[in-house]
Amino acid sequence: MLDMHRRRPVADGHRVYAVLCAGLLFVFMSVRPALAQPGAEFEVGGGYHAAFDLGGDWFTVPSTPTVDARATAWVSDRWGIAARGLLGLGGVLRGHAGVERRRPTYFQVLVRYRSVGPGGSGLHVGLGGGLWGWTTEDGSHEYVLHLLGLEALASKSLTERVSIRFGASLVLPLHVHPTVLLAWEL
Repeated sequence: MLDMHRRRPVADGHRVYAVLCAGLLFVFMSVRPALAQPGAEFEVGGGYHAAFDLGGDWFTVPSTPTVDARATAWVSDRWGIAARGLLGLGGVLRGHAGVERRRPTYFQVLVRYRSVGPGGSGLHVGLGGGLWGWTTEDGSHEYVLHLLGLEALASKSLTERVSIRFGASLVLPLHVHPTVLLAWEL
């Protein structure tokens, strides 16, 4: 499925991405009764994928607005496992070959730690890795493995089950993703 050295396209990349996200969401939600409190959360929101060109030919993803979705299964009061999917809404890449439109996509699995303070405010910090890639104008898809993804999110409760989160994710090579999310506790 992945060829890290030649970066060959993955057939039906959107389907692969959707199946991976749906599969992890299903697994997280199906094992929920066996987990310690408090259970699971679903987050949805948007942000901006800011990609920094460090001068290499390997740099292939543009900066663009994004849609972000995450599911977290909390295995204790403070520790959880999160699955994150991101879809870029479009972007223009200017490079050696001219101008090309590409949409970045990410899929990550993170170990997440949370600390909740008085009044429902809190901090969520995650570390993990996954796949990142892009879709080109002609519909081809390319995905590569990335080994380090970091996230830091501040949280404020709106109701007993709904909160708003804002912060940023960092994927190496240098891609920064500031985001705002609405979270539901299931």
